[in-house]
Amino acid sequence: MFTTITDEYTHMAYITYDKLGQKTYFFCKQVMGFWKIFYSLDGSKIEKLTTFADDVTECSPYAEWENGDWQISFIAGGGVEDRTFYLYRQTGLNGEPVKIGKADYGFYSAPRTVKGLRSNVFTIDDNGTETEYSIP
Repeated sequence: MFTTITDEYTHMAYITYDKLGQKTYFFCKQVMGFWKIFYSLDGSKIEKLTTFADDVTECSPYAEWENGDWQISFIAGGGVEDRTFYLYRQTGLNGEPVKIGKADYGFYSAPRTVKGLRSNVFTIDDNGTETEYSIP
């Protein structure tokens, strides 16, 4: 399984299953010193997920096969144009990322959004009911 990426420096690996129950691998890999999100549907061919600027860091991929397509979320930001990090959601491997809100970590899995900042405060929005938590 995933033979071509065993010799590469990767992190935040996430393995999930497609509509046929086949393993699909989402992960982060450095490109010119910045982390970018990639995926592999077959364990050998690797594709870049997004088209953000080269200086934007991408991390924390989460994906699930729902409603006939990939439902993906991730964190991205830190580029020269905007240093802020955001949680994004994306439908499909070639879909357009949609900004959910400021976040240093989190994920989206309809209808639930979990996101937080480095201030030790995070929120869970469960179908429109938002609850905020603090970590002492």
